[in-house]
Amino acid sequence: MNRLCIPVSGGETSAYMALRLRDELSAGIETIFPFVNTGQENEETLEFVHLLETRYELPIVWLEAVIHKNEWKSSTHKIVNFETACRDDSIFNDLCSEYGLPNPNFLHCTRELKENPILSYCRSIGWGKPPQFIRAIGIRFDELDRISPNYKLNGIYYPMAFDWQITKPHVNRFWVGEPERLNLRGWEGNCKWCYKKDHRKHARLIIDNPEIYDTPRELERKYKHVKPKEGESERKMFRAKKGAKDKQGLSVDELFEYCATLIPWAHDDSEDYEAQDDLFSGCGTDCAPFQGEAA
Repeated sequence: MNRLCIPVSGGETSAYMALRLRDELSAGIETIFPFVNTGQENEETLEFVHLLETRYELPIVWLEAVIHKNEWKSSTHKIVNFETACRDDSIFNDLCSEYGLPNPNFLHCTRELKENPILSYCRSIGWGKPPQFIRAIGIRFDELDRISPNYKLNGIYYPMAFDWQITKPHVNRFWVGEPERLNLRGWEGNCKWCYKKDHRKHARLIIDNPEIYDTPRELERKYKHVKPKEGESERKMFRAKKGAKDKQGLSVDELFEYCATLIPWAHDDSEDYEAQDDLFSGCGTDCAPFQGEAA
């Protein structure tokens, strides 16, 4: 292992992994620490990544996706920084106009807005493509069921699961001992309104910050008829109701109606330091780069 890509998702688990790898890797191993901004990250996430590169001197490479419309070409990248990072819906508009709305059946937001920009950057610096370099993935010891049996062939490395046997309480205990940490509550996440979230977390977010759903509502209005799958009249962004026969999913307005019938999520695992719940409980995977591929 001579070259190691260590994606930083903006969460505390990947940050812990990045800091520890930086300090423990043998000399002679080239490393990069990419963070990919989608424009829909919580500002607290951007501030946390900026904290990593200032207080902790982690050499973050800030990236954003460049969508190539009507070219049959994967997203490439551009380099930004904390000050110039996008904080609006323009990147998602480019994504949805080309690929349609993302949802649990169409996971192209992670692929095109995070993974492909990282791979594009790696090619631009002469690293080639995996497995010519290794990607460190922040799957913990308490998430062994998400580990791919083909991880070696795919150039995947799981230091938290295999080398250190780190669980969520380990990560919490590390960050509570630091002067600052990610300023998000347990039902929040890096993406403001991620469609992978548990419905009860959406219920809590709708109570706290209903305005964050203005962006997906507008994306639905503009792009719901772009590339629906066979048998669908339009594409919707959010998970179907639990146990529903119709797997087409929910629109934003339907999500609001359904969440009004639920008990909102109230457990803040960022303060309950021994909690085993993850920030993205209820998701098959979170939106960290390459974790879907790794599972």
